Amino acid sequence: MAPFPLRLRLRLRLRLRLRLRLRLRLRLRLRLRLRLRLRLRKLTLPVTSSVGWLGTVAAFLALAAAGLASSSPQTVRGSYTAMDVVRWYVIVPFSAASLLTGLVQSFGTRWGLLRHYWVIAKL
Repeated sequence: MAPFPLRLRLRLRLRLRLRLRLRLRLRLRLRLRLRLRLRLRKLTLPVTSSVGWLGTVAAFLALAAAGLASSSPQTVRGSYTAMDVVRWYVIVPFSAASLLTGLVQSFGTRWGLLRHYWVIAKL
């Protein structure tokens, strides 16, 4: 077999280099997208758990106000029973999730957990 002409060899090398560069760029973009998604999830979880916690506390306060303002014993009993359910099955899990996601975030930042007093005060 006759060897490839020089021009053809150079073209093939150039095409191969371009394909490799394109593959590397696509891999880098994919990695950056995955990092961005992970970062967004890491930022979304604490906000979601804190907002959920505040919403359930507002519902808890509404039930407490309804129980205090009502003169009907059934309404009072029902509101306090609902408050007990809301406390144990909604408020406690949301507060624990807020605390845990906050701790995970504090270990992942440059401020850390115990480096500044205001971070400790937020706990």
